[in-house]
Amino acid sequence: MAVIPQNSRDRFVRRAGRAGRLGVGFIFLFCLFSPVSFAGEVKEPNVAGAFYPADPAVLAQRIDDFLAKADPQPVDGEIFALIQPHAGYEFSGQVAAMGYKLVRAKPYKTVVVLAPSHQHAFRGVSVYPGGS
Repeated sequence: MAVIPQNSRDRFVRRAGRAGRLGVGFIFLFCLFSPVSFAGEVKEPNVAGAFYPADPAVLAQRIDDFLAKADPQPVDGEIFALIQPHAGYEFSGQVAAMGYKLVRAKPYKTVVVLAPSHQHAFRGVSVYPGGS
């Protein structure tokens, strides 16, 4: 897990632009301060039961357990982005919880998740048109 403080934002954006591709094995969670929220309908999960519990109550409890155990070091300044591990919850859930606990009570209005496709190989990007 990597936490990118707001004061490092410009350097991060320049490096990400030069890199051309942002790491395939990670979810890049960019927390943007925006007055606009695109949350609408919630996308149904594609792989529930495979990499995380299919039962919403069991999933919620698992996430609560990860967050309860997480004890991240405080970060100076505002957090602009998180780079989180991207694997099944049993493999990366506890590490991901460290970053999410840092931003849990923050007033972000928009969160953008960049992740690899699990279904198809293609060039470019795909944007879910429905909201969250």
